[in-house]
Amino acid sequence: MKQLYLTWKESIKESRRVQALVGVALFTAFDIILSTYASIRLIPNVLTISFASVAVAASGFFFGPWLNGIAGIITDNLSYVLYPNGPWFPGWMINAMFTGFFYGLLFYKQPKITLKRCIFARLGIVLVVNFVLNPLWMSLTMGNTFLYYLSIRIVKNLIAFPIDVAVLYYVLKACERMRNRQGIHRSK
Repeated sequence: MKQLYLTWKESIKESRRVQALVGVALFTAFDIILSTYASIRLIPNVLTISFASVAVAASGFFFGPWLNGIAGIITDNLSYVLYPNGPWFPGWMINAMFTGFFYGLLFYKQPKITLKRCIFARLGIVLVVNFVLNPLWMSLTMGNTFLYYLSIRIVKNLIAFPIDVAVLYYVLKACERMRNRQGIHRSK
C-alpha cells in the first residue's frame, strides 16, 4: 500500500514538469491516431481491434497514473470531438481514464519490464474494461443485452490476448531501453 501511495505521489509531482505535459500530449495524439487510423472495425459500433492501448501504456511507463488517467479523459473527449461515433457517453471516458491510470500504476518507474507484469496489466484491462465496463456501457447505449456484448468480447479477447501482450511487452521493452539510454526516470 505504501508503494502505491509513493507511486501516486511521484506521479502527481510529474504533472509539474513541462516535459511531462508535452510527452503526455504527444502520446495522447498518438493514441487518437492509432485508434482512428490503425484499427479494424469487425462489427461497426460493436467490435474493433486496435493497438492504441500501447500508446497509453507507454505514456503510463514514462509519466505515471495521475497524468495518464487525466490524459485518458482528454483523449476520450478529444476523440469524440474529432471523430464522433454515436452519442457522447461518459462511460467511455471512465474506460479511458481507468486504462491510463492502471497502466501508469503498473509500469511507472519500474526498473525492469517483465512479461509477467505485461500479462497482469493486459489481463486487468481485459477483465475490468473489456468484460465488465464495455458490455455494460454498450447495453445501456445500444439496446442489446449485457450478455450479448460480453459473448462477443470473450471471443475477441481470447484471440487477441496473446497478441496484445506480445505487442505491449515489446513496446514497453523499447521504452525501457530508451529510458535507460537517456537516463530518464531511473528508479531509486
